[in-house]
Amino acid sequence: VGLSAPSLIGRSVLEFVSAESAWAYAASVALATDYPDVPMGPLRVGFLDVHGDTHDADLWASNRLADPVVGGIVCLVSEQTTASGLAEAVAAVAEGTPVDEVVARVERAMAGHPVVAEATIVVAGETPADPALVRVVEQVGRTGVRELFGDREAIAQLGLASVADHVRALWVEPVPGPAGAPPTALVLWRRRPGNPSPNQLRSIFQGAAIIEIVRRLAVDRASG
Repeated sequence: VGLSAPSLIGRSVLEFVSAESAWAYAASVALATDYPDVPMGPLRVGFLDVHGDTHDADLWASNRLADPVVGGIVCLVSEQTTASGLAEAVAAVAEGTPVDEVVARVERAMAGHPVVAEATIVVAGETPADPALVRVVEQVGRTGVRELFGDREAIAQLGLASVADHVRALWVEPVPGPAGAPPTALVLWRRRPGNPSPNQLRSIFQGAAIIEIVRRLAVDRASG
């Protein structure tokens, strides 16, 4: 939140929790009192820093009320995870949430660990995008094989009109779709160079799979 540890002592965490996620924080703490032997979480919580910006994190809570030294609820706040965000996206699919909102949840999930990327879904012919990037999307859509560009030199060879200075890697994951659907891909821009690790690939593949499922469900509903 942009404050030093001494200045936080004695203050309520709720002062720094965003209004949208205050219920999650309150629920994790309240439930911890009912289930003393079960860690509560992870729940996604947004924290407001001193500049008013929101930073998502994962929250766990454990009941230590009976501990003579602690005598309270211990909360662990960690960097947001891709897994937590994808779980929210899956829940949204089950609730019948519109496709665009589910896609947005998957995109946000990619910002978490281990992926840590700025993500967007590119649909060839529908999403405004650099023509060079669209060509890559069309290729992965046709072949079903992801494309990985692990450094600035590899990205430069694509001939993109512009690439943000902080981008060091570009990953393009195919998103299968219904028959006749335009080529679609999950495009990820990374601040660190290199190709994805196995656990990163697993998270990216899961994100693409969620988008595939919600798009197919939308087509099925539309066709009756």
